[in-house]
Amino acid sequence: MRILNIQKQPLDWKYKLLLLGLFSAFYYFLYIIPNMNPLKPPRQLPLLLIDRAVPFLTWTFWVYLSEYILVVVTMVLLKDWEEFNSWARMNFGALFICGAFFLFYPTAYPRPIYPEEENALVAFAMNVVANADTSNNCFPSLHVAITASTAWFFRPYGRKQFVIFALWGFAILASTLTTKQHYLIDILGGLCVTVIVAYLEPLLFRKRSYGAARYSESHKTLPISGETERIF
Repeated sequence: MRILNIQKQPLDWKYKLLLLGLFSAFYYFLYIIPNMNPLKPPRQLPLLLIDRAVPFLTWTFWVYLSEYILVVVTMVLLKDWEEFNSWARMNFGALFICGAFFLFYPTAYPRPIYPEEENALVAFAMNVVANADTSNNCFPSLHVAITASTAWFFRPYGRKQFVIFALWGFAILASTLTTKQHYLIDILGGLCVTVIVAYLEPLLFRKRSYGAARYSESHKTLPISGETERIF
């Protein structure tokens, strides 16, 4: 059942940017700081067979970075208050869970030395990743958690739209291996985080919102022949 929206004012970009700014602030303390200056020495995890077998594909750095485009596209598409807030809560939840690991159980990937790349666009993407992110903050993958949460969120929006976001999300997940940014176990950890926030978000928030909406709807009145009738 679709959740009733009890917000009356339109959802504008001021509110969206406000939440984006708040998320960025938490992101700085829970991701950037532990990434650049970990509280504990990060430990490397064992490389599994698939980690060794997956090739290093430089062109997939653009696929990896497209997660940020995915977030922007989602912000543009979501125009309902409750839907946007639900998606935002899932992302905040993923950040808090992953951030706890980054702070207290830091991990690092044995990232290879990037080769010289002739393609200027690919080289640019590689430089963005190399300069903006260290090899730390691996498990669980926040990159995967946010991507999977976003793709999962679009499942009620029609098969075509969900397939597009699901395939896009799968490509991003695969790119975390082909860019040698994450272990396979990081992906599995990120997916587990998605399952947790997807379960807890409606349990803790949307049922309450739905109940409030039901109460609001049940106390509306309509004029009928000069009298009022309560709608139940």
